[in-house]
Amino acid sequence: MDNIYKKKYLKYKSKYIRLKNSIEKTDYNGAGCAFTDGKHILAAYQSLKKPPFISGLGGSKNPDETSFITAIRETFEELFEIYTISSELMKEIQEIKYKQIIKTGTNYIYVNYIYSFDNLQEILLLCNKYNLISKLYLTFPKNMSELIHNRRVDYTIEISHLCLIPVVENPNTLVIHKLFINEIKLLEKQ
Repeated sequence: MDNIYKKKYLKYKSKYIRLKNSIEKTDYNGAGCAFTDGKHILAAYQSLKKPPFISGLGGSKNPDETSFITAIRETFEELFEIYTISSELMKEIQEIKYKQIIKTGTNYIYVNYIYSFDNLQEILLLCNKYNLISKLYLTFPKNMSELIHNRRVDYTIEISHLCLIPVVENPNTLVIHKLFINEIKLLEKQ
């Protein structure tokens, strides 16, 4: 774990429970994958929610899934609109070592597998190796830049946009300035 991420984790460790291995099927409600370098994190804009918001990648478990399977399935659904993953691809993804696992919540227990941006690129290259096709991309992305910038915007699906947001000491202070919001509104009209 890099020092920046470690410091931030240690500061908030009272909110998180570190896990050594994937937890049992019944010990969680949802799971996802977070991709970060400690300075930025990959995020998703959920335009269909009321009100719309930016979130991480992941969602609720299906019956008989481990938290890892839920995390990967939900991540593939949200990143690519891909709903089935071959067992061969899943096996290779499982060989990619995540940085850590964090578990949050008491009533709704959420498990997050924390990966680096390099891990994300490994996953993208595996997807290309298995010739995956996504309706959101003309050609399947090979790196994070292509993942974010070449994604087709689709307001009819769960995740319409991907973005990077800063990993800050106090995430409760993340607010978009009203003048910048006005600039974004002007960009939409072009």
